[in-house]
Amino acid sequence: MFNKDNLMLHLAFAIFAIAWFAAGFYYLTSLPKHGVVVYDCSIAEISPDYPQQFNDDCRKHRSGRI
Repeated sequence: MFNKDNLMLHLAFAIFAIAWFAAGFYYLTSLPKHGVVVYDCSIAEISPDYPQQFNDDCRKHRSGRI
């Protein structure tokens, strides 16, 4: 029914399909949620666009108090 080459081709296709699905699932689940603002603490001290409360929270986070 299946020869060795045909079986290897089907197996390779199945592995590729599973990897493609897993990568897509990871991409969709790692996106930021709608309405959620994500700030980068590494530039919070030098950026005037970040709120003061966020700068304080970043300092606490870096010091290990959060």
